[in-house]
Amino acid sequence: MEDIGQEVGDPRFQQDNARVHTAKDTHQWFADNAINLQDHPPLSPDLNPIEHSWVELKRRLYLQYPDILDNRGSPDSIPQRRAEVLPLVWV
Repeated sequence: MEDIGQEVGDPRFQQDNARVHTAKDTHQWFADNAINLQDHPPLSPDLNPIEHSWVELKRRLYLQYPDILDNRGSPDSIPQRRAEVLPLVWV
């Protein structure tokens, strides 16, 4: 984390109010690593552009590989199958 501070100065991290982001352990981790959190008001629009990319990626994934929804196979084979097809969908 020190490298980030040296590269950008005073880094601030913004996240929405999802439960995993507001958990006590999460806040403690940021405090322990001296990372400032930007306030994010509840019910505010999501301004993170990657969120819109996830929606499009999922749409393309299900369109090109509808069988991916079946989730059949071992616990190891499911993530492996997704790892195989996601790069093909991303282009």
